[in-house]
Amino acid sequence: MRICDIVKYGVFDSTAMFPGQKETVVRTAANFEIEYILSGGGVSYIDYKSCAHVADTVLLRKPQQKSYSILPFRCLYIYFDVSESSEFYSLLANAPNFFQMIDSRKYKRSFEELMEHLAKPEGDTSDEFVMAKMLELFYYMKCDTPQNKQYLQMYAKPRTTPIVKAMDYMNEHMNEQIRVETLAEVTGYSTNYFQDLFRKLTNETPQKYLLRQRIGKAKQLLADSEYSLSEIAQQCGFSSQSYFGAIFKKETGYTPMQFRRRSFARYMKA
Repeated sequence: MRICDIVKYGVFDSTAMFPGQKETVVRTAANFEIEYILSGGGVSYIDYKSCAHVADTVLLRKPQQKSYSILPFRCLYIYFDVSESSEFYSLLANAPNFFQMIDSRKYKRSFEELMEHLAKPEGDTSDEFVMAKMLELFYYMKCDTPQNKQYLQMYAKPRTTPIVKAMDYMNEHMNEQIRVETLAEVTGYSTNYFQDLFRKLTNETPQKYLLRQRIGKAKQLLADSEYSLSEIAQQCGFSSQSYFGAIFKKETGYTPMQFRRRSFARYMKA
């Protein structure tokens, strides 16, 4: 099934393409463009809204959007067309331009496998493998759209900025034991006010948000890495392997090892 037409793809390095240049000219996107940021110290603007070039961020430009960037940065990119009658056109047109709340390993893996395939002599931009990888990216973006829209809305409102700081702190210190009092200090609010405001703005408690992020990272590591269960427990901030196992089963219905085996079985089947 052909779901899109690949126009251009590759690796972009601004220091090689625009040596000594600090800023690109404003341009109008002719196609849909997905970029996976590898590194950078600049900022991209889409319709004059900005996003810093933080590694593992995904940018989505849509046809006719105005865009320019402050350099430098490196990214993987795919430009493509989608029929306006396609369900995927509506999905992409209504998605946010910046995806910061994502499981970055999934996106990066899809990009890398797509680029590796297209680099082969037999690689074709319209073959089944390429369409499957594009469908995979569309699915990830569909799943991640709601929380990223909420995340961007929160950044746009001064009152919510401290809550975003707390969310960022939790994601950056996930392997540590994080106390609510510490999060409140990050925001500058009292503990009670912070918890009430967090719940009001996100519809969940800070503890529930942190647990959801930890379980999500654990799923990613179980499916995509060879880390032991004790190492995964440590990286995700669980106090012990046994506690990690108990909480993981409570939240997912599977033990960590069962989840890993199911993920491996799906991979082998694919």
